[in-house]
Amino acid sequence: MTRTMVAAAALALSLGAVPALAQTSTTTTTTDSTAQAGQLAEADQTFVKKAAQGSIAEIDLGELAKGRAQSDEVKQFAERMIQDHGKANEQLEEIAKNKGATLPTEAGEEHSKVRAELADLKGEEFDQKYMAAMAEDHQKAVDLFQSQAEQGKDEELKSFAEQTLPTIKEHLTMAQSMVQQAQAQ
Repeated sequence: MTRTMVAAAALALSLGAVPALAQTSTTTTTTDSTAQAGQLAEADQTFVKKAAQGSIAEIDLGELAKGRAQSDEVKQFAERMIQDHGKANEQLEEIAKNKGATLPTEAGEEHSKVRAELADLKGEEFDQKYMAAMAEDHQKAVDLFQSQAEQGKDEELKSFAEQTLPTIKEHLTMAQSMVQQAQAQ
């Protein structure tokens, strides 16, 4: 019986019942989506946004690389980015939807600058700059996901970050290795 009461209290807390009880006589009406979006702490919302934008960027640049890269190895890497980041974004979208949050639909301004630089290149020059961008982007992603796994408030997002982190680390290692190979030639 005590467990049932504790579980019910925890459920009520997660649904925001306590803040509603704490309101004064001046009530503010919110829509369901606004109330649900409030389930995520600001840091968790920032993670969702940055993680989604990163995946959108990796997919977009992967598509670009498939048409502009010279090396088959770079093209294979690009295809892997499309697959892995597409899958990760689907998982993140499902979590965000359940929390009432909305994912961005664009990668953002920083990505637009990188894409513009790469769009004018082809062949070996494209390969080198693309892989350098991938190494840099994946280092940022490792830092982002590591931070979420360690410090995130939402358990489902923490778990997502922990599960996705090994793949992102593998992408980083692959990108760094390819950059080093190109520099050695």
